[in-house]
Amino acid sequence: MLVLALMALVATVTLTGTRALSDASAEGDAESAVQNAISGARRSAVAAAHPIALKVTDNSLVWEGGSLGLPPGDTKVFFLPAQRDALILVGGEALEDPIKQVMFYPDGTCDAFRVEFKRKQGGKIVAFDPWTAAPLADDTGGHP
Repeated sequence: MLVLALMALVATVTLTGTRALSDASAEGDAESAVQNAISGARRSAVAAAHPIALKVTDNSLVWEGGSLGLPPGDTKVFFLPAQRDALILVGGEALEDPIKQVMFYPDGTCDAFRVEFKRKQGGKIVAFDPWTAAPLADDTGGHP
Protein backbone atom coordinates (compact mmCIF):
# COMPACT_ATOMS: atom_id res chain seq x y z
CA MET A 1 0.00 0.00 0.00
CA LEU A 2 2.86 2.36 0.82
CA VAL A 3 4.53 1.59 -2.53
CA LEU A 4 1.32 2.42 -4.41
CA ALA A 5 0.97 5.70 -2.52
CA LEU A 6 4.56 6.64 -3.35
CA MET A 7 4.04 5.75 -7.01
CA ALA A 8 0.91 7.92 -7.12
CA LEU A 9 2.80 10.80 -5.49
CA VAL A 10 5.68 10.54 -7.99
CA ALA A 11 3.23 10.36 -10.91
CA THR A 12 1.37 13.44 -9.69
CA VAL A 13 4.55 15.47 -9.24
CA THR A 14 5.86 14.38 -12.65
CA LEU A 15 2.63 15.24 -14.48
CA THR A 16 2.31 18.61 -12.74
CA GLY A 17 5.92 19.50 -13.53
CA THR A 18 5.57 18.39 -17.14
CA ARG A 19 2.42 20.47 -17.59
CA ALA A 20 4.11 23.55 -16.10
CA LEU A 21 7.09 23.10 -18.43
CA SER A 22 4.78 22.65 -21.39
CA ASP A 23 2.84 25.83 -20.54
CA ALA A 24 6.06 27.83 -20.10
CA SER A 25 7.35 26.49 -23.40
CA ALA A 26 4.14 27.47 -25.22
CA GLU A 27 4.35 31.01 -23.83
CA GLY A 28 8.02 31.26 -24.80
CA ASP A 29 7.16 30.00 -28.29
CA ALA A 30 4.51 32.71 -28.66
CA GLU A 31 7.01 35.36 -27.57
CA SER A 32 9.59 34.04 -30.04
CA ALA A 33 7.01 34.00 -32.84
CA VAL A 34 6.05 37.62 -32.13
CA GLN A 35 9.70 38.72 -32.02
CA ASN A 36 10.38 36.92 -35.33
CA ALA A 37 7.32 38.55 -36.96
CA ILE A 38 8.39 41.99 -35.73
CA SER A 39 11.87 41.45 -37.20
CA GLY A 40 10.36 40.23 -40.48
CA ALA A 41 8.01 43.20 -40.81
CA ARG A 42 10.83 45.61 -39.99
CA ARG A 43 13.13 44.03 -42.60
CA SER A 44 10.30 44.13 -45.17
CA ALA A 45 9.71 47.84 -44.57
CA VAL A 46 13.39 48.64 -45.00
CA ALA A 47 13.70 46.47 -48.14
CA ALA A 48 10.47 47.74 -49.73
CA ALA A 49 11.25 51.38 -48.89
CA HIS A 50 7.67 52.02 -47.76
CA PRO A 51 5.70 51.50 -44.53
CA ILE A 52 4.56 47.96 -43.70
CA ALA A 53 1.71 47.08 -41.29
CA LEU A 54 1.98 44.08 -38.96
CA LYS A 55 -1.40 42.66 -37.90
CA VAL A 56 -2.45 39.92 -35.48
CA THR A 57 -5.11 37.47 -36.63
CA ASP A 58 -6.54 34.62 -34.57
CA ASN A 59 -3.61 32.30 -35.14
CA SER A 60 -0.95 34.22 -37.07
CA LEU A 61 0.93 37.47 -37.54
CA VAL A 62 0.64 38.92 -41.04
CA TRP A 63 2.53 41.66 -42.89
CA GLU A 64 3.11 42.56 -46.54
CA GLY A 65 5.55 40.00 -47.85
CA GLY A 66 5.18 37.48 -45.04
CA SER A 67 3.30 35.80 -42.26
CA LEU A 68 4.12 33.68 -39.25
CA GLY A 69 1.80 31.29 -37.46
CA LEU A 70 1.40 31.46 -33.71
CA PRO A 71 2.10 28.21 -31.87
CA PRO A 72 -0.91 26.20 -30.74
CA GLY A 73 -1.89 26.72 -27.13
CA ASP A 74 -3.92 28.99 -24.92
CA THR A 75 -1.69 32.09 -25.36
CA LYS A 76 -3.47 34.95 -27.14
CA VAL A 77 -1.49 37.86 -28.57
CA PHE A 78 -2.68 41.48 -28.74
CA PHE A 79 -1.00 44.73 -29.78
CA LEU A 80 -1.57 47.55 -27.29
CA PRO A 81 -0.85 51.27 -27.57
CA ALA A 82 2.38 52.46 -25.98
CA GLN A 83 0.50 54.45 -23.33
CA ARG A 84 -2.22 53.17 -21.05
CA ASP A 85 -4.82 55.73 -22.06
CA ALA A 86 -8.08 53.82 -21.80
CA LEU A 87 -8.33 51.27 -19.03
CA ILE A 88 -11.56 49.46 -18.25
CA LEU A 89 -11.95 47.61 -14.96
CA VAL A 90 -13.83 44.34 -15.36
CA GLY A 91 -13.99 42.03 -12.37
CA GLY A 92 -11.01 43.74 -10.76
CA GLU A 93 -8.86 43.29 -13.89
CA ALA A 94 -7.69 46.21 -16.01
CA LEU A 95 -8.53 45.73 -19.69
CA GLU A 96 -7.17 47.83 -22.55
CA ASP A 97 -8.44 48.22 -26.08
CA PRO A 98 -6.02 46.54 -28.47
CA ILE A 99 -4.81 48.27 -31.62
CA LYS A 100 -5.34 46.67 -35.04
CA GLN A 101 -1.80 46.99 -36.40
CA VAL A 102 1.70 48.29 -35.85
CA MET A 103 3.44 50.26 -38.61
CA PHE A 104 7.10 49.70 -39.52
CA TYR A 105 8.89 52.37 -41.55
CA PRO A 106 11.68 52.30 -44.17
CA ASP A 107 14.16 53.91 -41.78
CA GLY A 108 13.88 50.89 -39.44
CA THR A 109 11.65 52.57 -36.87
CA CYS A 110 8.10 51.64 -35.91
CA ASP A 111 5.12 52.93 -33.98
CA ALA A 112 5.55 52.74 -30.22
CA PHE A 113 3.59 49.73 -28.98
CA ARG A 114 3.29 46.96 -26.43
CA VAL A 115 2.39 43.30 -26.89
CA GLU A 116 0.13 41.45 -24.47
CA PHE A 117 0.52 37.70 -24.10
CA LYS A 118 -2.74 36.67 -22.45
CA ARG A 119 -3.23 33.23 -20.95
CA LYS A 120 -5.93 31.64 -18.84
CA GLN A 121 -3.60 31.80 -15.86
CA GLY A 122 -2.19 35.30 -16.09
CA GLY A 123 -0.29 37.05 -18.78
CA LYS A 124 2.54 39.32 -19.67
CA ILE A 125 2.90 42.70 -21.38
CA VAL A 126 6.11 43.64 -23.19
CA ALA A 127 6.86 47.14 -24.49
CA PHE A 128 8.90 47.60 -27.67
CA ASP A 129 11.34 50.39 -28.50
CA PRO A 130 10.11 52.41 -31.51
CA TRP A 131 13.69 53.10 -32.69
CA THR A 132 14.98 49.51 -32.73
CA ALA A 133 11.81 47.38 -32.40
CA ALA A 134 13.58 45.57 -29.56
CA PRO A 135 11.74 44.50 -26.41
CA LEU A 136 12.25 46.82 -23.47
CA ALA A 137 12.99 45.65 -19.94
CA ASP A 138 9.78 44.65 -18.17
CA ASP A 139 9.49 46.83 -15.07
CA THR A 140 5.80 46.12 -14.45
CA GLY A 141 6.28 42.52 -13.37
CA GLY A 142 4.19 41.38 -16.32
CA HIS A 143 1.03 43.14 -15.11
CA PRO A 144 -0.78 45.94 -16.92
